[in-house]
Amino acid sequence: MTTNYPISLTYHEICSPSDPIFQPWLDLYETAFPPEERLPVSFFLRVLVNRSADIPEDRHLIAVFNMEKFTGLICYWDVEPLKMIYLWYFAVVPEGRNQGTGKQIYHDLVQMIPSGYLGMMFDVETPAFASDDNQKNLRSRRIDFYRRNGARLVDGVYYMMQAGPFNPEMPMHIMIHPLQELNIQQALEITRQVLEKPFIQTGTPHLV
Repeated sequence: MTTNYPISLTYHEICSPSDPIFQPWLDLYETAFPPEERLPVSFFLRVLVNRSADIPEDRHLIAVFNMEKFTGLICYWDVEPLKMIYLWYFAVVPEGRNQGTGKQIYHDLVQMIPSGYLGMMFDVETPAFASDDNQKNLRSRRIDFYRRNGARLVDGVYYMMQAGPFNPEMPMHIMIHPLQELNIQQALEITRQVLEKPFIQTGTPHLV
């Protein structure tokens, strides 16, 4: 990993559609994720309109800055009743990748999780359903990144994710970054409640 890219990160929560960083945030969102994995932009607008109208909101849009330059985005859902953070989206601008920026953002995000929470969960693309070897390798490397940084894969199951009403369903694995002891039964029950989707079993479920 190269080290010639200074990392001094700060975090800014976007609370209104008029926030000037919202447009660059959306630009990165629309280029970092494939169309089938993107929620409609209207979803984020509704989140911000609700916030600007002083309606309590548990969805959070975060802009990340490195040395005062926009360098990444986070979107997460605070599932307070289940004491779990659901990480929807996490991306770094192209020039900040492979420099340690993603690792630092991820570690900072874990540190932001409220005390007493069980941890953080998110979905990742399944290597088994990749269209070619290159895509399979990229998906495996993404899973390895999260595992190196403390997350665990819920292996033996996947679920069909649909981002928005007009997108196709996609098979996704679940990963959990535990902050308390969790066994596989607890992990599966929490993810069922958060996702409100059935799992498709491919083997004996276990955490790896």
